[in-house]
Amino acid sequence: MTITAQPKPTPSLDSRESLIFGIYDRLTDHGHCTADVVIAPAKNNGQPDWENTGPANVSALPGDQWPDDVDEANRACVIVSNVDGCDRDSTFIVMVHPETGVPGMFQINGPDIDRDVADSIVGRDLGNRPPKKEPTKLQASLQKLSRELAAPVAANDNQPDFDDRLVPFLEAYGGNIRGTTLFGAVVDNNAGQIWFTDNGPLFFSQRAGVRHIDLPPKAKDRFTFDWFGDLDEDMPKEEIVKGAFGVDEFTMISGKPGSGKSVITTDLACHVAAGKSWHGRPVKQGLVIYIAAERKALTKRRMRAFRKHHGIDDIPLAVIGGMLDLTSGLADAKAIIQTVKAAEEQSGQKCVWVIVDTLTRVFGPGDQNTSKDMTKFVQACDTIREGISGTHLTVIHHTGWVGDRGKGAIDLDGAVDASFLVKKEAAGYILECDGTNDGDEGIIARFRMEGVQVGEMDGEPTMAPVVVPADAVTAGERLVANIKGHKAKALDVIRKLATEGKTAPQGLWRSAFYAEYPGVDTNTLKSRFKRAKDSLVDDGLVIEADDGFGVTGADT
Repeated sequence: MTITAQPKPTPSLDSRESLIFGIYDRLTDHGHCTADVVIAPAKNNGQPDWENTGPANVSALPGDQWPDDVDEANRACVIVSNVDGCDRDSTFIVMVHPETGVPGMFQINGPDIDRDVADSIVGRDLGNRPPKKEPTKLQASLQKLSRELAAPVAANDNQPDFDDRLVPFLEAYGGNIRGTTLFGAVVDNNAGQIWFTDNGPLFFSQRAGVRHIDLPPKAKDRFTFDWFGDLDEDMPKEEIVKGAFGVDEFTMISGKPGSGKSVITTDLACHVAAGKSWHGRPVKQGLVIYIAAERKALTKRRMRAFRKHHGIDDIPLAVIGGMLDLTSGLADAKAIIQTVKAAEEQSGQKCVWVIVDTLTRVFGPGDQNTSKDMTKFVQACDTIREGISGTHLTVIHHTGWVGDRGKGAIDLDGAVDASFLVKKEAAGYILECDGTNDGDEGIIARFRMEGVQVGEMDGEPTMAPVVVPADAVTAGERLVANIKGHKAKALDVIRKLATEGKTAPQGLWRSAFYAEYPGVDTNTLKSRFKRAKDSLVDDGLVIEADDGFGVTGADT
């Protein structure tokens, strides 16, 4: 009996064999490198050992034929050398990913600088049709005979369609688009390829494998601007504490050691987090983050004392401890931003205030007396404030022994929107604003401290201070005294109309207000009255009832 050897079946176009030999043919036809199909070394389980593949340990195909052994076939790849523009020792491996069928290339020898050049050339050649060569006389005769005898074949230049979805990835990660693949893209210092699937874009590199990839976040515009004509007619200032601390502002509270600066700031933080009016001033309730870089345990005792004294169980207020350095770089500033955002997610509330206690403990190795280092600190504070939109940032600082300003370079004084001093007096303490861009100056609050027991140690009570308003001029009285201009005129008019606890209709109040400005355009008066009315209501000096407006007790 005669046994006739059966020919091997023709591999499908999308088989691994066709892909590997197709890569080899395409690179060889272009002639910009030397290529050969080889077998990579194997791991103990028979899988390709790409990490240890080198020019000396690859082997030729058995009999120049595609291997019958499956494991051996999975290790088949194309070795590439003598790439145009690269070092003669630079060698690369082009392999086909077993799951996606996408070719990937990595370097196994030579200087790393050649990797991008080779990526570009090999990627270009794989994506382009080889240059047309003039046929020999024999080839020309065979082609003519083929055209005469064979049926016409649909044209196919083997040029893959251009995938324009890759353009943004090209701009972000570099490389070259060839057909439906972006070759030479560098992601997290790994060079590889990007292509689209039904599940979105994928990135493949020999080092990192295959993973989904997205475009990097769009860079924030460096500058913002508003056109003059787009400015709103009414632009009220949004504040955390009325007349003292505004949204998106940066302030400093200073004082001598033992002056009570941290105590009054803790009291402020607790009131804002609780949404409780502070010394007669309305507050904007929200999450407060207190960075206790100095004496965290003491800060927590003060907060426990506040909780006990005011009978409050839970408010969105978090104390953060740990070493921080806000002058050596922006890493810790960015870490604070991430911590605050995590706290926002946990509490379900927007952060309205970040307090840093104290400047000295977060200044790192910097020198507070030099403009260079103080500018770095200000930059870190700006990074925190801008990274948490809608928040207020306060830094607590020590004064010199004179006690008239915060220690160190004056750059901080110029950077803050308002600065406050805490001073000790015979009758207690005062919080005074000694400079502001847009707020109340002078004495903001008078207070004293009372001790509250928060624990016991060895039979002795552990005490912590709470702030108690001192007997003096009330915040409402100070607020009225500081009112000026059209707002003061509107308040004076409503005082005369709404006496003895009565109310006055808005129309009557408005007409009486207009009468104070004879000859002024009605539209101008309309805007003045609206701003004054709304501001007085926001300040709590005027109340709006069903039958009109009246004066509150803060104005009496």
